[in-house]
Amino acid sequence: MELFKHKIKTEYLILVLLFLFVLGFRLYFAFQIDQFSTDSAYFQYRHIENIIKEKSLLFYDTLSYGGRFVPYPPLFHIIMALLSLGFIFLLKIIPEIFISLNVFIIYLIAKEISGNTYASLFSALLASFYPILFLETLNSISPYTLVIPLLLLMLYSLLKLDDKKYLWIFVILSFVLPLIHPSALVFVVTLLVYFLLLSGGALVPTKLKKE
Repeated sequence: MELFKHKIKTEYLILVLLFLFVLGFRLYFAFQIDQFSTDSAYFQYRHIENIIKEKSLLFYDTLSYGGRFVPYPPLFHIIMALLSLGFIFLLKIIPEIFISLNVFIIYLIAKEISGNTYASLFSALLASFYPILFLETLNSISPYTLVIPLLLLMLYSLLKLDDKKYLWIFVILSFVLPLIHPSALVFVVTLLVYFLLLSGGALVPTKLKKE
C-alpha cells in the first residue's frame, strides 16, 4: 500500500515538474523580445484594450478604412482583460500558462487510453513541443492557447461520459468553446454528433485500459 502511494506521489510530482518545465521553456522565449511574435496578437490586443478602456466589446473597427464590423467571439478577450488588466507582461504570461495546461490534459487522455504512466508522461511531453502548435502559440495572444486545452478537456470528458461530472463538463464546454474562437465550432459539432450517436447506442466506445 505504501509503495502504491509513493508511486502515485512520484507520478504527480513528475507531471507537475513537466508542466513547470514546459511553462518555463515557453516563458523564456516569450520574454526574449518586448513585442509579440505574430500580427494576430495585436488584433487580439486591440479587443482586450477596448474592453479595459472603453468597458465595451469591439464589434466595429473605426481604424479600418471606412470602418468595418468585426464579428468575433468575445469570450477570450473578456477573460484576458479580466486576468491581465491590460498589463503586457501578463498578456505574455497568461496564454503560456493556458497552453502549458495541455501537459495535464494530454496525460489524462493518454492514461485513460493506455493505462501506462510512463507512456502518458512521454505523450504529454511530446505534445507540448509539437512544432506547429509551438510556433503558432509561442509569445502570442492567441485564442488557441485557451481553445486547445479546452478542446482536449472536452475530448477527455467524452471518454468518461459514464460519470455525470464529465457529462456536465462536456455539455458546458459545448456552449463555451464557440464563444472563444469560431473554428472551435466545427470540432464541437463533430463531438456532439458523436455524443448523440453514443447516447443512442449506435456506437460503443472501446477503452484500451490496463486492468
